[in-house]
Order: sequence, then C-alpha cells, then structure tokens
Amino acid sequence: MITVQWQNESTFESWYRAVLRAFRAFSIWGLLIAVPIEVPASDMLSPAAYARISKLQNVLETGDHNQSRTLAEATLAENYIGSYEKAITLQILSQTKAAQGDYLAAARVLEEALSLNAFDKILARSTRYNLAHLYVVAGDLDAGLVLLKAWFEEAEKPSSAAFMLLAQVNAQLAEYAKALPPAISAVRLSKRPREDWYHFVSVLHYEVGDVASMAAILRTMVTYWPQQGRHWDRLAWAYESLEEPAEARAVLEMAKKQGVLIEEKQLLRLVQLYLHEGLPDRAARVVRQGLDDRIIDGTSENWKLLAEALVAAENQNAAALALEHAVDLTAGSALRVRLAQMYLGKERWRDVVRVAETGLQKIECDRIGELSFALGIAQFHLGNNEEARDAFVHAALEQKTKRGAEQWLDLLLQHINRTS
Repeated sequence: MITVQWQNESTFESWYRAVLRAFRAFSIWGLLIAVPIEVPASDMLSPAAYARISKLQNVLETGDHNQSRTLAEATLAENYIGSYEKAITLQILSQTKAAQGDYLAAARVLEEALSLNAFDKILARSTRYNLAHLYVVAGDLDAGLVLLKAWFEEAEKPSSAAFMLLAQVNAQLAEYAKALPPAISAVRLSKRPREDWYHFVSVLHYEVGDVASMAAILRTMVTYWPQQGRHWDRLAWAYESLEEPAEARAVLEMAKKQGVLIEEKQLLRLVQLYLHEGLPDRAARVVRQGLDDRIIDGTSENWKLLAEALVAAENQNAAALALEHAVDLTAGSALRVRLAQMYLGKERWRDVVRVAETGLQKIECDRIGELSFALGIAQFHLGNNEEARDAFVHAALEQKTKRGAEQWLDLLLQHINRTS
C-alpha cells in the first residue's frame, strides 16, 4: 500500500514566519522619504546664516558625522540664530544622529524642529513623515503609527514606500489584517515589481488565513520570477492546503520543466502528488531520475518509495530490484520480508531462498518466523524437502507464523509419503 506523506505544514509555516521576522528586522530606514536638506535661498536667511547652513550641509555630505554634529550643536548654542535657521540646523543634526544610529534622539531633535513652525507646508509634511519613520526605526511603533496615520490624512499622493512603511508597522504590531491594504497598495503603486514586497504580501495573506489570495500572489510571482524555485514550491504548497492536489501537481510539473525543481524535497513532493493522483508510473520515473542524478539521496526509504511506485505501476520486476537496494541499506528485516513475499508471488524460488537465508543469518534479524516461513515454501517448491521441513519447524516456533507453518508441515509430510 502506498502511503502519501504530505509536506509538513510546519516547514512552510516556519518559512513564512522567517520572512515576517526578516521584514520586522529590515532597516525601514530605506523607506524614508528622500527630503534633501537643501541650503535655503539667501533671501530667506542673512548672509552669515546662509554661510553657516552651507558649511553644515557640506560637512554632512562628506560623511563626517562627528564633525557635522559638533558644528550643528555649536550653532544651536548661539543666541543670534533665527527660528528658520534653527529649524534647518536641527534637521541636519537629526540626520547626523540617525546616521550614527541614535534614532530616538534623532526623532526628538526633529520634533523640536517641527515645533518651531518655521517650515513651509510641503517641507513640514515631509518632515513629519520622516519623524514617524524615525520613531518606527527607534522601536516606538505606537508613536510612529500615530504620526504616520496623521501624515496619510494630509498627504495628497502617498508613495508606494509610504504605504509599505504603514504596512510594515502594522505587521510589526501583529495587526496583519490592517497591514494588508497598504501593502497591496504599495505593490500596486510600485514602478517595478519588487520581489521582497510580493513576498511580504503573500506572508500577510497567510497570516490572516487567506491561502487562496496567497496563491494568487504566488501565481504572479512565478510569472515575474520563474527561475526562483521557491515560489513554485510555495505555490504548490498553497494548492495542497486548498485541497487542490491536481493544481499543486501541475505547478511542480511546470517548475520541473523550467529546470528549477532541483531539491530532493521538491522532487519527493511531486512524487507524492503523482501517487495521490494515481499516476505511479510518473512517480517512479521522477524517483528513478532523481536517484540517477543524485538529487534524491539513495537511502533505504527512497528506494522503498521507488519500489512502491513500481508495484502500483504493476512493474514487479523493477520493483523487486528497487526493493533489493532498500533491503541492502537497512538493518531491519521488515523490507526483507516484503522482498521475499514479492519473489514468492512471482514464483522466483531461488531468489526467495537467497533473500530469506541472508536475513536469517543476521544477528539482528527480528522477523525469523516470516522469513523461515517464506524459505520453507521456496524450498518445498524446489524439491528440497529436508530444508523445507527445517524452515517450517523454525517458523512454527513463532506465534505469527505458527498456524501456517504447521499446515505446511502437514502438507510436506503428505507429499513425502506419496512420493516415497
């Protein structure tokens, strides 16, 4: 009997959890709105203030954050600077602190800059977005989310990056249902398909239990990135979860044609789907090819799988050869008994004798009765009455084979009496 071993769901669940953790650990700083601190026009500042801001900007651009921080703090310590110069200087100081990894301090500095009400509407709005972003990166998700929601209320055309930031904050707060709409918007608005964003959306669908939508996203992913075998693999898993094994099989078949089904676990899943769909001949071909290509390990279990597929495909001779390999690779006697029984069914008496005697010679043999019973039958048909009797006597000592062995002993005795 062929037993279909479905892919362990925890394997895929662990992967989706890992992706989610990766997004949580992802430096969301990369989604920051690029608002370069341009040196304001000279008519907005005095010549001296303009020179100070220009110097600060130049130092910031060199990447010398310590010097930039020192100059900014020195400027802020002066009493003569106006509110606009102070706001710009605080903005530069915030960027410096952020570049040094002190995100919470950077957020507080930027908050102070906004409190001066010195920026125009556009600059103030983008600065509030960056403030929300800083709080998120600093780990204060609640504060970041409040600011981000407020920013969305006044934003005219939020970018895909802004939607993705909102989605990620909600995801980090385990609010997966709330994370989905902005994540989908981010994917839709993106100028180019981003694989990591599609991954994220598929994870969110998984988290809310919408495997059908997850499958839809994965279908798009295999179109955009057909050479990524893991997308095909996960799409097949999604169809299995939806109890659509035929679709899962078709996905893995397509992946195999694409040349991206290159891992043992992937091939074995295709094999199991073939068996489930009643296509043992295809299953056997995949296992055989995988063994030949050394993608599938030549373990006893895998040779046994090949034998089972061949039996189901009614190729007994090839099944016996596969089972021979499995028997050679295992210490137990269960497979040896199956092989002996297979040869009995084919009336290959000498093969039965070889298999049974080899097994009975092993110290660890734990199926003495069954192997002795098979050996007795084979010896009887070969005309070796003494050997058959000895084998049946041993088989009769085991409870499992006692009755059958005694019946064969009676039959053997009758045969000897008739022919003597």
